Amino acid sequence: TVSTVKVKYIPQSRFIPPIDLHLIDTVNNTRSASACAIICDRHVVCRTADYNSNTKQCRLFESLASAGDYVFDAMTTVLPLDYC
Repeated sequence: TVSTVKVKYIPQSRFIPPIDLHLIDTVNNTRSASACAIICDRHVVCRTADYNSNTKQCRLFESLASAGDYVFDAMTTVLPLDYC
């Protein structure tokens, strides 16, 4: 459930990983940012995700959120998982 996933929500931001290869998967037709966080949490190497509410697309990254950059995107939320 969402309550067991420790995640922060950074609205209106799209994640740019430090290395393009850190994009490990794109999941289409994801129903919400919370569902995207759960998908990332269940993936072995996912550390950060972002979710576009317009396209319903969830992108999974192996990068820590602190290692990448953020760009403004009104429809996207960055979801850094908190493993501490």
